Amino acid sequence: MVQSWDDVPVERREAPAVSDTTAKAETRVEFVFDVARLGNRMLFGVILGGACGTAYGATDAIRAHGLSAVIDAGKVRNTALQCRMGMVVFGGFFAAFQGVKYVAVTARGVHDPANTVGALAVAAAPLGLSPVTRVYAPYALMLVAIDAFNEAGYNPTGR
Repeated sequence: MVQSWDDVPVERREAPAVSDTTAKAETRVEFVFDVARLGNRMLFGVILGGACGTAYGATDAIRAHGLSAVIDAGKVRNTALQCRMGMVVFGGFFAAFQGVKYVAVTARGVHDPANTVGALAVAAAPLGLSPVTRVYAPYALMLVAIDAFNEAGYNPTGR
């Protein structure tokens, strides 16, 4: 079986059939917490968030400088600084988001949008503390929206 980043360990248990002998046994899904999978989810958040943050930082730097033909050391240094800042902010944000969402799924035992909303509230709270990080909030919401859209077709029960 191929493992993807979205895999959440699932344990299926057959419940005894109730009353009718022709009724099929219900399958109950339990989400099992695993530290290694939590690490995988957070690593995924660091990699994807860092890549997106670097791209957003470069885009903002180019927008601030304009598309002039003159490239000097100040522009390069400022672009590198914005790329690094975006990478750190988004990598940390998305790693926290993925980690909190994974813990919520395993703790609640339900894979639904409430986990995404709760994880967003917890992970986005530090973004609001500083004016420097507040400018990244719309991009962070877009990253979460992409993740939610990706999960919309995910069915952990396999049915």
